Amino acid sequence: MPSAPKSSGFRGSPTWSSHDDEVLMQARVKGMGWPQIAKQYFPAKSYNACRKRHERLMGRKDFEDWDQDRLESLGRRYMDLRKEMWSVLGDAVGERYDVVEAKCMEMGLQNLKTASRHSRKRDQQSLAVQRGPGTAERDSAIGMDETEDDLDRSGGTDQSFPYEVPGFPVQGRRASDRSNGCGMPLQSMLS
Repeated sequence: MPSAPKSSGFRGSPTWSSHDDEVLMQARVKGMGWPQIAKQYFPAKSYNACRKRHERLMGRKDFEDWDQDRLESLGRRYMDLRKEMWSVLGDAVGERYDVVEAKCMEMGLQNLKTASRHSRKRDQQSLAVQRGPGTAERDSAIGMDETEDDLDRSGGTDQSFPYEVPGFPVQGRRASDRSNGCGMPLQSMLS
């Protein structure tokens, strides 16, 4: 097992080298726990930082392991299901499926997560104003969905994205006010 790498500075340093990644993966293969790995090999990082890095590496490994046959199969199934998949979202926002597909592909997942987060915050602020003063401080944040949690873990920032998404006006949407079963209109969830 390689020795502990030199400390890269302050605790929680965001920099991981390829050597660090190797050490981390080898330590996990040996069955070491996160606190032990952090203490022995990464004294400048928290055990949680080591755990999250390992998760990202494993996710990347799964992504990079796709061979040509698997990619071709995905491409074929995507083309078979594309209209059906995107039509659901297109109907919800009042746009053609192919327009919504192109806009989502153009924006990318992280930007869509950020836009969703801004919309949810705006909805929460509006609801707090309707309820009266002091209600925002009492919000428990219960209901934070996995997408928002993923954004927090991935290091996405709210400042990097405008409140309004080009092509999807905040006001005057054409989507109907259909409910998602939770009493909240789909339109507001997708804005």
